[in-house]
Amino acid sequence: MDFPSACIALGFLLMFHAAFSTVHYKGLAQLAGSSSHDHLIPFDVKVEVLVSIVVTLFGTLTKASRFVPFSGSESLGESSWSANVSESKSFRIFNHRNKFLKQRLAKKK
Repeated sequence: MDFPSACIALGFLLMFHAAFSTVHYKGLAQLAGSSSHDHLIPFDVKVEVLVSIVVTLFGTLTKASRFVPFSGSESLGESSWSANVSESKSFRIFNHRNKFLKQRLAKKK
């Protein structure tokens, strides 16, 4: 496993641990009989969530490959865009809705 994948896995494990710790803490607070306003999320769990977000974000950003500059001339070669569009069969439309719209408009008048 490479380093970025390990960072992503560690970030998810830390997030899972923070969620488990929160549920465990709230369960203990209910058993102790504290009121509903007293058992907020502990500070160390909040810090663990922030660390897990940063570690996962770092792993995701370092795992992504370099962006390749997009240039249409590279993919088309020497031909132009209009030449490629006119040769495409999907742009050859013989039965389109103009014929039907004219009929509907003529019926309404």
